[in-house]
Amino acid sequence: MDNFQRWMGIAMYICMMCATYEMFKACRREVVEERLLTDIPNLAHYGSQRWSSAERENADFMRVQAAIQADRQQTMEDACLRYPELPRGVLSRHTQEHILVNKEHRLLYCFIPKVGCTNWKIVLLLLAGKSLSEIESGEYLEGARHLDKMMLRAYSSEEQKHMLGTYTKFVFVRNPFVRILSAYKNKFHNKTSYSGAASYFGGFAKTMVKKYRDNATERELDTGENVTWIEFVKYLTDSHKNYFDDHWEEMFKICSPCKVKYNYIGHLESIEDDSKYMFQKLNLSSLVKYPSRNNSYATNSSISYEDSFKQLTLEQLSHLWMAYQKDSELFGYDKPAFLP
Repeated sequence: MDNFQRWMGIAMYICMMCATYEMFKACRREVVEERLLTDIPNLAHYGSQRWSSAERENADFMRVQAAIQADRQQTMEDACLRYPELPRGVLSRHTQEHILVNKEHRLLYCFIPKVGCTNWKIVLLLLAGKSLSEIESGEYLEGARHLDKMMLRAYSSEEQKHMLGTYTKFVFVRNPFVRILSAYKNKFHNKTSYSGAASYFGGFAKTMVKKYRDNATERELDTGENVTWIEFVKYLTDSHKNYFDDHWEEMFKICSPCKVKYNYIGHLESIEDDSKYMFQKLNLSSLVKYPSRNNSYATNSSISYEDSFKQLTLEQLSHLWMAYQKDSELFGYDKPAFLP
């Protein structure tokens, strides 16, 4: 009987602790949402004639977006707690090289390839006072010396600490599995997108053909042309870890979200709403907006998302999930239905 009572007491204590933790999370979510709602007009004034239908619609929009941001930040915090190794240590040089600084508006943006980063660089350059003609010439987007000057890495440790503590920080992410498919289509899928054996990505392509193509011809080994989707996946899931270029590297490794407290976490899938909300909150709507999808650099092809992953074995799918699980959990993406 004593043992039974003791175990009942332990069970009740555990239940109380779980309930307390859930209440803590709920309160923390409310605090985050309340902070994000600052300066959004009070809907109680809807009855007033001062409100137009457009103003009511915008106020509703801002409140919905504030709740979405609160949920994403809560998801991030919870995932960081599950992986206690992620917040440890100093900010890597790799992340410092991916965080761009806009001192004019006190912004830090962590760019992730294959997540609309070219357009975000254009936005930051416009906010820095560069003309559209200068930007479209390609000099600023392609010239390393210009981007080097914008990187957080270019500043002293004290300046970095100040910026990370006081500037508005934002990052945009994407469904990890759509992103790696996009990287494949953009860099390797066919001769139109493939930039050639002598190029940077040509080195990856030749490695994939050599390691994963049975009976490869001499020409295929020399050129690396027409890497298949399955060969690319084998490269990503090889037990002897291959080098990951940042076009398919895990997003959390690029931007260190458990070390950098991002004020805004955007999703490419909802980039129009997410960017509109952020620009309004930062009073930048009159200065700039995210380029429309019509002006984006498209990399889509006829290969469909689900059909691509149906080509893979259960083992390959399982290894892919292991590689990109942290990205999915940290940034709030569900495990795809096609994964085991």
